[in-house]
Formats: sequence, structure tokens, C-alpha cells
Amino acid sequence: MDLKREFEKYGFEKILDYIYRNPHKNLPLIMDFIDYMSQGTFPEHRKLARQAIEKEDDPYHYYIDHIIKDVDPELAKHLMANLTVNAGINGSQKRNLLKRQYHYPVPWVMSLLYSDLETMDDLVRQGEALAIYIYLIEDLPLAHQEDFITLTHNHPQSVFLLFTDGQLVNEQMIKSTLRTRNIIYTLTKPNIEKMAFLKERRMLYGIDVPSFTKDLLDEYRTMGIYFLWYHSPSLEHFRLLSKYRINEPLFIIDEDFDIDLLENPHGNIQTYIENGRIEYMKKRSQKKLTSL
Repeated sequence: MDLKREFEKYGFEKILDYIYRNPHKNLPLIMDFIDYMSQGTFPEHRKLARQAIEKEDDPYHYYIDHIIKDVDPELAKHLMANLTVNAGINGSQKRNLLKRQYHYPVPWVMSLLYSDLETMDDLVRQGEALAIYIYLIEDLPLAHQEDFITLTHNHPQSVFLLFTDGQLVNEQMIKSTLRTRNIIYTLTKPNIEKMAFLKERRMLYGIDVPSFTKDLLDEYRTMGIYFLWYHSPSLEHFRLLSKYRINEPLFIIDEDFDIDLLENPHGNIQTYIENGRIEYMKKRSQKKLTSL
């Protein structure tokens, strides 16, 4: 067990407890704590986060308010602690050390096609050993729902984004989510009934969509979703999406163009790191992300 990480995560959750008593007054304290833990890293990210917290006219001020008011508090606190401390501050510090060792960036997200519990458990252990604490779970059969719940229970320090067409959005999964507090739902079909179900149960959820218009994004946002996954067909389209997510309070990830954010492996992570350098540089060249 990493005692330093556990201590900082515990302290972060205690700060969140205090913030929930009076969010409007106490929210700035969270950035003081993050500034202290980060030791000067992520200066631009921290600046934007503080601006969103302290300026009421910032579009993401509403987004933060949306999470505090509409997500189950215990679920939100545990997810924020895992994402901020484990995956974010402490995780990035370890991954930077590994980057110097491998001469290749260690991703902070790992994508897993579901197989069996033993294999999944082993893959998550591989990832956590390299400071990866976010896992995208795809193709989970309904028959393996109990196995997935066991997996999330075995790894409380990580966050699992469950991609589902809606079949796995049921009362049993909701009860398990409130118990383990480390599951986020991503609907692969924008099912209004399932979105309403997740909203009523105060889950953190989003959707994965093949296309969008500004009006459609506005509609999704008013439905209460917290994030959107997308695959831009071109660099020009990605730029339009980037402009939208800067000006509107909706967290959007483009799985094709956000390479620095989502250079996520499938399967054995050690093999991925050792074999991935050429492909990584090829993608950066093709996408021309450095020019954005």
C-alpha cells in the first residue's frame, strides 16, 4: 500500500466533507489543498479549475454546481478523490518517472474488453502498478455483471467507466455503485429512459455518440449528462468541438484526437509500452496536435 497516496486521498475526502457543508463558501479550499499536493505541477490546469470554482460567470462554475447538487455525495466524493489524487496528482508523478524510464508516455487510461474476472483482475493490477487508475470497460455481458461488481470491489482506488447500451443500467448495478463508489456509466446509445433512470438515482453518467450538432449538444446538456465521448472525423471537426467544450459546461473527450489524454492501451500494458513508441509518434504527426 502507498501510505503517502492513501493519506493524501483521505485528507482530500475530508476536505470534500467540509466543502459539502457549504459549497459556495468552502469550494475554494479544495484548490488550496490541490495546489499544496501538486507541488507546482499542472499550473494551467489548476488555474482553469480555480477560475471555474471562484468565478460565477465561468461556464464550468455551473458544471461543478451540477455535480455537487445532483450526484450522490458519497459517490461524488470518492470518485473525485480517486480521479484527483490517484489518477491525477500522485499518478502523474509516478507516470512521469516511468516515462523517463521507458522513453515513452505511460497512459493514464486503460481500455479493457471484458473477458473473465481473473484476467481482468490481472490487467487492472498491471495498470495500477504503473499508476493507471482509470479503466474503460467495454463489451461486458449481462451474465458477467456480478464478476464486474467483484472487480470494482477488489480495486477501490480505481475508477471504472462502464460502456453499456443500457442493459447494465439496473437496480442491482445502482446498489453496487453506491457501495463501491467507483463506477461511472457511459451509455453507447442516448436512451432517454435510461438517462432519466441514472439521473433519478444520482449517478455520474454520460453518453458515447457518433455525431453531433450544437443544438444536439445543447439538448444533451439540458438532459443533465456530465460528459460526452466522441470520435471526430477530421481535425476541423475536432476544432469545432474544442470550441464548444471551452464555452459550454459539458466535459467532452474526443477519443481520436485527444491523444495526449487518451493514449490508452488494450490488454497487456507492458507490451503496449514497449511496442507503442513508433505508433504514438505516427499518430501525433498525422493528427498534428502540436499545432492546435
